[in-house]
Amino acid sequence: MIRFRVAVPFAVSFFSTAPHSLDWTVHLRSPPPAKPNEGPAPAWDLWRRIASKDPAFGRPDVFGSPIPETKWESATVTTLDERIPRYIQKICKRDPFSGRVVTGGIVTVRDSAWLLSWTVNRQPHFKQQPEGQIVAWLYSLFVDVPGDYVKKPMQECTGEEIVQEWLYHLGVPEEEFPGLAATGAKAVPVMMPYVRRRARRLGRPACGARRHRPGVAGRRLALGRARPGAGDLRLPPAPRTRA
Repeated sequence: MIRFRVAVPFAVSFFSTAPHSLDWTVHLRSPPPAKPNEGPAPAWDLWRRIASKDPAFGRPDVFGSPIPETKWESATVTTLDERIPRYIQKICKRDPFSGRVVTGGIVTVRDSAWLLSWTVNRQPHFKQQPEGQIVAWLYSLFVDVPGDYVKKPMQECTGEEIVQEWLYHLGVPEEEFPGLAATGAKAVPVMMPYVRRRARRLGRPACGARRHRPGVAGRRLALGRARPGAGDLRLPPAPRTRA
């Protein structure tokens, strides 16, 4: 019984973001800004009914508060050629096309106004992923703050504009942003609720002096729990593989 009481609120809170996620299609060239679905949420209603029977099930409304106050945004970025992966390799020191570990975890840009994070897992990410493409995933916890390069909040940005902001933090020369964002990648943004409440409780990492320097690869990046200095990136060793 104790396990059940702990597991149910956790499971409901974790998976209840799904009903409010945005449906999207990979056929869009540059998807419009993502909008959350603020319709009915059966998972949250289930938790509320359970919690009304016994206080041991917690207070769901602490976590399921109004969506605009707790939403966050992610984007799936698919690179279409080798141009952007070259900059990924400069930061990770690993070949994204090798079929092995790439970032080894989530890379957080500590000086990002959006608090942008990104990761590239072992490729190909999907079974039928075309050769020569890389799938990256990025997200922002501060969706209502103007970006460092794109002077708009992430929630108002198209997929192409999100790629431009990411390129800025990858250290790509500014003159290459428009072409790479338009022809070098596809980005599909998705808005999701509830996560930012936890981020606000944890507090925002302090910003450093290098935030606005364009063209600097590895702009105060932190991988996982590492806290490197300005311009440094600490990567764990790639896991050993058996022959």
